[in-house]
Amino acid sequence: MQKLFFAVLLLPLLFTAAQEDFVREDGVVVLKDSNYHQALSKFDYILIEFYAPWCGHCKRLAPEYSRAAQILNEGESKVTLAKLDATTETNAAASNNLEGYPTLKFFVKGKEHAEYLGERTANAMVKWLQGQLELLGHKDNSKTTDEPAGSTGTQEPGTSIATLSSVEELQKILNLGVTLVVHFGPKHGFLWDIFREAAGRFSGETGLGFAVTFFESVHKAVGVSGQGEVIIFRQAMDKRKTLSPPYDAVGLYNFILDNQHDVVIQISSQNAPTLFGTDPKPLIILLRGASPADDAAEKQLLKASEVISGKIRIAVANYHEAVGRRLVELLGLEEEELPKVQRYYFYETYHKPH
Repeated sequence: MQKLFFAVLLLPLLFTAAQEDFVREDGVVVLKDSNYHQALSKFDYILIEFYAPWCGHCKRLAPEYSRAAQILNEGESKVTLAKLDATTETNAAASNNLEGYPTLKFFVKGKEHAEYLGERTANAMVKWLQGQLELLGHKDNSKTTDEPAGSTGTQEPGTSIATLSSVEELQKILNLGVTLVVHFGPKHGFLWDIFREAAGRFSGETGLGFAVTFFESVHKAVGVSGQGEVIIFRQAMDKRKTLSPPYDAVGLYNFILDNQHDVVIQISSQNAPTLFGTDPKPLIILLRGASPADDAAEKQLLKASEVISGKIRIAVANYHEAVGRRLVELLGLEEEELPKVQRYYFYETYHKPH
C-alpha cells in the first residue's frame, strides 16, 4: 500500500519530465523526429531552423541564431527558437517540403505561419519575430543590440510572408487594419519569385503585409483558381484589387505601390512614414478641422479622386488627431485657416536644383 502511495505521488513528476524533455544548446531547443510534434504542441510560438551539418550557410548562421535565442530569452519573449538536423530527422524534415538549407519557419499554435527570408543576423531575426507577434496582437520587449537602453524600438517585420491555411486567418489579419498582398498558388515559379522579391523590397513598411496560400479551401472561398494570382486586400475582404498579366517585377512593384492605400487616405501615425517616403507620385493633402466647411471640402476631394486616382495620391489629415495637428504646425498654419489643401512632392522636397 505504501509503495502504491509513493507511485501515485511520483506520477505527476514523471509526466512533467516527459512533457519537458527538450535539450537546449546555447539557448536553442534541439528537435528530433521523436519530439517534433510535441514541441509544436508545447510552444505556441516557435521558429525552427531546418539545417544540414555540412551546409556552410548553416554554420555561419549558428552563432547569430544562438544570439537571437539569448536576446529573446533575456526579454522573456513568447517565442522559442529551435533547430532540427534535416539529414538525420528525416520524418519531420519531409513534412515541411524543404527546398534548401537553412530554412527557417515560424509556427503559431502548431501551424506554419510564415517563412523567414530576411537577413541572417540576430537583430534582424528578433525584429522580424517582434513584427510577427505584433501582427498577432502581442508585444515583445526583447532588446536587440542596435537599440539604445530604455528604447522600445520600432518594429520592423523584415521580409515576412505568412502562410494562410484558412479564410479565417486572412480575415483575422485584415481585422488588424493591415493591407495584405496575397499570392494564391504554389511556392515556385516566376510569379512566386517576383512576389518574394517584392516582399523584400517593401519589408518594414507599417501596415503592409505579405502572405501565401496553397490551400484549395481558401482559393474557393476567395474565388480564384490557385494557379498563380496576386490580390491586394486593403483592410477588408471586399476592398481588393487583382494583379493583371503580363507579370514582371516592376509591374508587381507598381501594382502594390498604387493599391496599398485607399483612394483617399486617412493619415495616421501608422501610415505617415509610408506616405512621406520615396513614392515619386505627388501627394495632395487636405488639412481639415471639424466644421461643415471641412466636411464639404473632403466630399469635393473624394469626388475628384475618382478622376485622378492612380496619377497622384490623396490624403486627409484631421487637426483633432495628433498627426494632423503636427502637420498643421510644421506648415506654419493655424486651425482658423482650415480647411487647407497642400501638395507634397518627394522629388521637389529632396531633390531641388541648386
